[in-house]
Amino acid sequence: MSNTLSDNYKVWFITGVTGGAGKALASRLLEIGGYKVAGTSRSKEKLNSLNGDLISNKDFLGLQVNLIDENNVKESIEETIKKFGKIDIIVNNAGQSIFGSVEEITDKEQRLLMDVLYFGPCNVIRSVLPHFRMRKSGLIFNISSVFGGECTNNVPFFSGYCAGKSAIHSMTECLREEVKPFNIKVCCIILGYLKTSFHNPLTINQIKDYNLKEKANDMNKQFQNNTPELPINFANFIIENSKLSNIPEIIQFVRANQDFPKQFDKDIPNLPELTDGNIHMPYILHE
Repeated sequence: MSNTLSDNYKVWFITGVTGGAGKALASRLLEIGGYKVAGTSRSKEKLNSLNGDLISNKDFLGLQVNLIDENNVKESIEETIKKFGKIDIIVNNAGQSIFGSVEEITDKEQRLLMDVLYFGPCNVIRSVLPHFRMRKSGLIFNISSVFGGECTNNVPFFSGYCAGKSAIHSMTECLREEVKPFNIKVCCIILGYLKTSFHNPLTINQIKDYNLKEKANDMNKQFQNNTPELPINFANFIIENSKLSNIPEIIQFVRANQDFPKQFDKDIPNLPELTDGNIHMPYILHE
């Protein structure tokens, strides 16, 4: 028996679709054909600026969504089902980060990060699960990171990002067991470094003793010594994994030799290569 499922007319709901990994995934799905895509962004302007091949495609639905507004998220799920008849796959891809020590990052900044990295995905999942339970099928990809989360490393000056990614990783583990009786699959993807416009703004509350700008400049120089992967590789990677009949519970999409910044007094350990028997791809950091 084949290890893949039929992918005819699969409907994908992707958050953070106007740049980087999300845009590459949506574009690749529509290029292949046989897929329909709903893509979200907080910015209507960014949605309107998507290239013509994407925004004008009859199989693409662009949605301006504030992911931390539960009612707005629910409406976007309903609109997608109304247009395409169903949803098959969720990709919680939208992300945000900030650079600073725990003392420096403000309460408002920490809460904003958790809203985007954790509470937003929870809103999407909560809104789509009644549909998935009714259909007795569905697939959820939650995007975690090598920065934060189980089997990875927590990195100084990335506390908010690491905490958010740790939270979504732990939630994914719980969710997977909760929805198994409904034939709903849940996968956590641990990502590394990808060439996108994703960036790490400095906290507004900088304390001189931490020399934050100097640390950020050192980190950026060390990252520049690495060759980032292209978003299209993430797109192909996640599409191929979505076809597997036995989707891995956790997928590490990390280049084994990735040289992460050493300014943090410890290196991020190399993660083992993928062992799903089919796919081995390099690293990626989502947008």
